[in-house]
Amino acid sequence: MKLLCAIMTCFATDYFITSTTVDWNTAKNNRETDPAARRQAIRDTYLKELAEVPNVDYKFFFGKTPRPARAQRNKYANPEQNVTLREPLNDEVFLDCPDYYFENSRKMKAIIRYAQEREYDYLLRLDDDTFFWAQRLEDYLPQIEGNDYVGASTDPKAKFHPGGCLFLSAHAMRLVEGSNLGNWADDVWIGDVMKKHGVPLTGLITEDGRDAIQMAWGNEYVVDETLNTIDLLAAHSCRPAIMRAYYDRDHKVEE
Repeated sequence: MKLLCAIMTCFATDYFITSTTVDWNTAKNNRETDPAARRQAIRDTYLKELAEVPNVDYKFFFGKTPRPARAQRNKYANPEQNVTLREPLNDEVFLDCPDYYFENSRKMKAIIRYAQEREYDYLLRLDDDTFFWAQRLEDYLPQIEGNDYVGASTDPKAKFHPGGCLFLSAHAMRLVEGSNLGNWADDVWIGDVMKKHGVPLTGLITEDGRDAIQMAWGNEYVVDETLNTIDLLAAHSCRPAIMRAYYDRDHKVEE
């Protein structure tokens, strides 16, 4: 199985949606808003293991188009949105699409086209504030291969997999790429596309029956050192210090 790990990131965060909508997690100061700090934490931690996993490639995906200045109307807007494009690093891809939160579905569609052009069998979509236990990926491949839409939701009533960590097969990618853009939230939109085509949600389970991907809402959105990470594949949302704490804890156990 040839898999692309696509880490969705941006040049500058701006969680503005509409003038009547406030991003709850930003208002609660629940996450690191510097995407460069997020990327550095990933490079310092799990990417070291991911680089060693056979048949897996990874890239950080940006959009080339910043948010128009007229749309930066709230206190969470980043004043440095009008970025000047630099040259991408070896593990970065600058896509011809918008780079801001409200256009994540358009960015996701561009990521899928990138994966299709390179004939990947599966796409793993990760947020840049998700910690991923790359050394455990092979243990979960039997639950992933043969399924089209794999992620955190094991509740049969769930409507979609949260976007912090989800897998799409080549078939699922074709369905999404061929669909009109829907909800601005790409994970919700993908869930709608899968439902329309009768593709079921597949949740990953640990050996002892727990959800293998930690993705929660509300006050449980942010994870910390107290989270039971034994056998987890991914956890969201993580500040950079928590990513490093998980990585250091795993390597102390190994020693």
